[in-house]
Amino acid sequence: MQDADHLSLEGANIGPVTSAQIEEIYFKMMESNFYDESYNADLWIKEPYRLLANIINSVSNPGELQKVVDLGCGQGFLVESLNDIGIDAYGYDFSASILGQTSGKYPDRYRSISRIDEISLDDVSLLVATEVFEHLPTSILIDNMRWMRNGLKGLALLTIPSSGHDARYPRLGFVETDPIRLTDMAEVRMFRNLVADSNGWPSAGHITLAGWRWWDDLFLSQGLQRVAPREVRFIYYLNELDAYRWCPYVLKAAGLDQVELGNGWAYSEDGAISASVAEFNFITDRPQFQIVMEAETPDANFAPDTSLIYEVSRVSISGDFIMKRETVAVGSIELERGQTTVRLPVVPGATATSPEAERVGAVQPFTGYRVKLCTPPMLKSEAGSGEPNTFRFRDISVR
Repeated sequence: MQDADHLSLEGANIGPVTSAQIEEIYFKMMESNFYDESYNADLWIKEPYRLLANIINSVSNPGELQKVVDLGCGQGFLVESLNDIGIDAYGYDFSASILGQTSGKYPDRYRSISRIDEISLDDVSLLVATEVFEHLPTSILIDNMRWMRNGLKGLALLTIPSSGHDARYPRLGFVETDPIRLTDMAEVRMFRNLVADSNGWPSAGHITLAGWRWWDDLFLSQGLQRVAPREVRFIYYLNELDAYRWCPYVLKAAGLDQVELGNGWAYSEDGAISASVAEFNFITDRPQFQIVMEAETPDANFAPDTSLIYEVSRVSISGDFIMKRETVAVGSIELERGQTTVRLPVVPGATATSPEAERVGAVQPFTGYRVKLCTPPMLKSEAGSGEPNTFRFRDISVR
């Protein structure tokens, strides 16, 4: 890696770089006015943002969108498109030069900012940031996530270039062939090789790139949970935008001990949920905790000696922003027929710290956990019995 004062082209790559070196590159880019009016000038087009505005309107509940904020709004295409269909939307950007290129149709809806906390989220029902977070170093990402967790009352829709398969849904992000990037994905770390533009800067200003799991775990470590039902809705409609390769994350601020379901769940009309292999997540500040699940097994179709297999993992930042999942509990519990309360063993809590997390202020007073559940062939199915043959949960709590 060359000194950040004097980057030169090395084929197609800059790197390998550390997260601290990426910070240096970022601030040099800012000093050089990288995001001036010429930034990606030939790539700004309104059509994908018009489509996105209609998608946001389609997937939102009636009356839900009282106010939308577009963070990193650029030339204002999404803000304009949302206001065109009657949604109260405002745009904020760190580049006054780019904001100066808005159409002028809604001049009072834009503002240039120098700090993220200049934006109040008190009355915001949806925060949008399309293709923004990959432009920020980890220290600023952490600041943004803390601001979101502390202020977000509604939901956030982020699109971030993400590589590989999303474990949540059968959705493919960007395909990587660079050996270092493939290693980075396997180790769940941000990419150390960056693609250079003709001037030797990271192409398009993309400095923080990674696979889906890295972003997923980073969000949870900072108290933000992906909202599965709403993401599914967005993904269904985002097929219209596949040409732009936008990878969506729908997030909410996590409450302490509040369980959010991940992939693998099926929902029934009576409010129960079922799964054969599934996961959920939560954050907690408890010195120790226990997961309790109120569940029911079918009566007529119940197979004896059926066990629920579980694995509890603690999410933390280690090394050079490597996202780590440490298994803290694993085992199986034999299930009983009918209504049953399933209690996992008590797990000791911990605040996970590392020098790198401390350097950028990423140490939180809570810790994120992921729980995987598996109910292997546990229920016999009798054709025509009229009885359900799935293990169903009525409630999952952290105590």
